[in-house]
Amino acid sequence: MEPVLSENIFVCIKVSLTIKPRNHEKNYFISSHNSHHRYCCFSNIDPVTNSKAHEVFKKEFAGAEMVKWSTEGNYSKASFVLGGNSAIALFSRDGELLGSVRTIFYNQLPLAVITSFEKRFENATVIDITEVTNVNGTRYKVNMEYKNKKVSASMYTDGTLENLEKLKK
Repeated sequence: MEPVLSENIFVCIKVSLTIKPRNHEKNYFISSHNSHHRYCCFSNIDPVTNSKAHEVFKKEFAGAEMVKWSTEGNYSKASFVLGGNSAIALFSRDGELLGSVRTIFYNQLPLAVITSFEKRFENATVIDITEVTNVNGTRYKVNMEYKNKKVSASMYTDGTLENLEKLKK
């Protein structure tokens, strides 16, 4: 049975053969089978991302969904959803995880950050929260409306305020 091409996705049903991509700029992976039939589903991988980055990604972000790979400069970037939160992970050409950024909910903040935030920014309205993790540790960027101004607070995991800046409305 010939593979069916549908918007850059090959689907092969009840086959047992090796499929070579029609466009040599792309690689394809992911297969599964049950006891009665073998099914294959192949998804695009960006050709410039390396296999080491993919291996590290699978280990560090097990359960990630809707993964999309791209390249930015000398880096491989994976955009994905994990636990209902959108996230981005950045990898070096050697496949080393350089850092990640994800949106989180207020109740996902560490208790020390919540306590510090509530003392420092009483009656603030949180707009969004981003968790940034890299070799320097983890920080939380909280964008909010506070005293009729839009501001962004960057906080360490222990609740210490790193930076506070005004945002344009």
